[in-house]
Amino acid sequence: MQNIQKIWKGIDVSDCQGKIDHARVAAAGCEFAIQRSTRKSGKPDNFFATNLEGFRKYGIPISVYKYMYGTTPQAAITEAQQVIALLKQHGLECIVWWDVEDPSLKAIGSARLTSCIQAARETIEAAGYRFGIYSGAYVRSEGWFDFNQFSAAPMWGARYYRGDRVIQFGELPDEGCKPNLGRDLWGWQHTSTGRIPGISGNVDLDVCWQDPVSIQEAPAEPGTLYMVSIADVWTRELAQTIAAAYPGCEVHRVSVLDAGGIELWTASVADVWSWEQAEVSRRQYAAMGINSNIHQVKMIA
Repeated sequence: MQNIQKIWKGIDVSDCQGKIDHARVAAAGCEFAIQRSTRKSGKPDNFFATNLEGFRKYGIPISVYKYMYGTTPQAAITEAQQVIALLKQHGLECIVWWDVEDPSLKAIGSARLTSCIQAARETIEAAGYRFGIYSGAYVRSEGWFDFNQFSAAPMWGARYYRGDRVIQFGELPDEGCKPNLGRDLWGWQHTSTGRIPGISGNVDLDVCWQDPVSIQEAPAEPGTLYMVSIADVWTRELAQTIAAAYPGCEVHRVSVLDAGGIELWTASVADVWSWEQAEVSRRQYAAMGINSNIHQVKMIA
């Protein structure tokens, strides 16, 4: 279930968009921008510095994405280190979205790809940055990697449900068509054929449900999140039995940080990044007559 209070509208860009008129983009109401960080070579996107300067000038919150190519943990670490060096060079503190969609990644198998993504995550978080994952619903349904290993990572999903029809910036997508990545989404890239004043030709359009500024802060402790639990029990079997009665409910082994680190099995109906998001979920389930508790946790399994 996606909990919505406000929808922010934004774009994601690379040097494919060419020279951008950032003043016109800002005037059109763009509320966040996600830039490509480095290319396959490891060198910065050709317009990275120019776009960073432009978005900063007009007060548009910025984050970056890295299109993943690494098929070994060491290659993934190298890619992460290249991104970190670029961010430090420009004094940019933001979340790094790890873009998992290249077809070559599927071929290496779920276990190996999961370990590669985890290696990148550990490197990014050790440097003090937040780590998120960008992917499409087909990646999850085809089992490219173990999404459950990244329950604490914000998720940015892609689904172009209107095909190649041109979409004007500001036109909100039908929320019933959101990609299903097994949990609440931070954001949704809903078209690659968007149009916005200030960019010639197509651009990816996005919406998100969490303030793009608040998501930039590094987690107090890597791997932590807030969950809305309908059951805190001692055995996995009991948690699974309870979860089976609630569509979308997931079972986790967690260390409950707000209860002294006690380890439990939980049946969670929402795994989110902030207490505020969790409280929205809790209230919505309460309105349906379902009692739940909010916990700050660290995933164990």
